[in-house]
Amino acid sequence: MNMVIVWIIVTVAAAVVEIATQALVSTWFVVAGFAALLLAALNWPIWSQLVAFIAVSVFSFVFIRRYMIPYTQVKFTPTNFDRLIGQEAKVTREIPIRGRGEVVINGQFWTARSDDPEKVVPAERSVLIRAIEGASMIVSLIDEE
Repeated sequence: MNMVIVWIIVTVAAAVVEIATQALVSTWFVVAGFAALLLAALNWPIWSQLVAFIAVSVFSFVFIRRYMIPYTQVKFTPTNFDRLIGQEAKVTREIPIRGRGEVVINGQFWTARSDDPEKVVPAERSVLIRAIEGASMIVSLIDEE
């Protein structure tokens, strides 16, 4: 088979994958496919086309990815609940081992789990909010001495 056709197929296939995913998974193969296609059109040997394809793929991966990743990543939009992380809450229903209890903060009641699943957190104790996962808070007991 003519190598020009092979490189056209490789380049188009990589482009289709990139368009379908839009996640920078095959952009470098598109660029490398064009380089190999150019060499095939100039009747260079197959080994040089393969070397060019691999070299341009690696080069493109290293340099294109570095500059394009910031434009492709989903931006994190903080919510009002994110401001609760790091604040103190009061346990209203005991958090059992590997179970769920309840805490209250700013008059709102939340389902809560301990960040140490092997520890019981008794009711009426103060806890620090470590994270929010779904509708549950992950809390840790504040040592009261």
